[in-house]
Amino acid sequence: MAVLLRLFITSVFLVVGSASKADDQKVLNVLFINPGFADGFWGSVTETMRAAAEDLDINLTVLDADRDRIKMLDLTREALSSGQDWDYAVIVNELQQGPILADALDAAGVEYLMLLNGLSDQQLAQMRENGGLTHYIGSVTPRNFLTGYHNTRALLDAVEPNTDTPIRVLALLGDTATPAAVEREAGMRAAVAEAGNAEIVRAISVDWLFDRAKSTVALFLGRETPDIIWTASGPIAFGAMAATKEAGLVPGRDIKFAGVGWFQSALDAVERGQMTTTYGGYFISGAWSMIALRDHAAELELENDGEIEAPLSGVDENNIAEFQRLVGGVDWNNVEFSTHIPQVIR
Repeated sequence: MAVLLRLFITSVFLVVGSASKADDQKVLNVLFINPGFADGFWGSVTETMRAAAEDLDINLTVLDADRDRIKMLDLTREALSSGQDWDYAVIVNELQQGPILADALDAAGVEYLMLLNGLSDQQLAQMRENGGLTHYIGSVTPRNFLTGYHNTRALLDAVEPNTDTPIRVLALLGDTATPAAVEREAGMRAAVAEAGNAEIVRAISVDWLFDRAKSTVALFLGRETPDIIWTASGPIAFGAMAATKEAGLVPGRDIKFAGVGWFQSALDAVERGQMTTTYGGYFISGAWSMIALRDHAAELELENDGEIEAPLSGVDENNIAEFQRLVGGVDWNNVEFSTHIPQVIR
């Protein structure tokens, strides 16, 4: 459980001799098209990315698209026509916009890495068939299916079984296009089907938004009370919990919740018993991407032909104390990325 933490946060690292800072190494110019906003989840991803970039002699430019698919492409085109000599770009297949952004980067001759939401196997095959992916170097992506699956299993295990009625699950989806949302939903559905004593009473997309989750749950609770509210992200979970409290119910007692991410608020919710678990490590992928690019620039071989799996871990009542000690209030600027390389990159 704590391997990732001890490798990356407590400075008990395995040094493998790559991505070290050299006096004569080239400063890399890297563009990140952030599909989300400057704060929240993508703000946390950017925070670890900036900390790693500063330590690894990377000049990082972050452009925020505010979950606007048109803006993602416009920002990419503007950056490519700005006159800046980009060494690399980091892009995200948010709302299935990855192929369009990749085509623009291929045309401009800029090498790129996918982050968190990678290209699907079907997209990769089709783009290769069409002569694309000429400057694609790989991806840093987590196994989102497991996030959906493990959170659901933990929630189902936390509900006291009733032989007369199945466990009722209200599922709040992120969206129906982004790979992370689709994969987490698939993991949730697999766990429910495997349980045999549970059913999904509704599955509703709330577009990753706190307010939409809150209003959706408020309407639903006016009709019935589920045993579990499964959510695709942390903000969705907190929106649903807010509506639950306003309905006079107690999160963690009357309805079971799980979170996504190691945000301080999620860790506190686990500690208070409001959340059964929260599955996280996503935001550290920002740092992983910078380490991977520095290694690629040094012509070092990346893990799994560049398809790097970002490590994740779950937090529950059994390990919350350790996570609070190690993750709570961590300052990523104090991590020496240039000296210590996490084992997971190799």
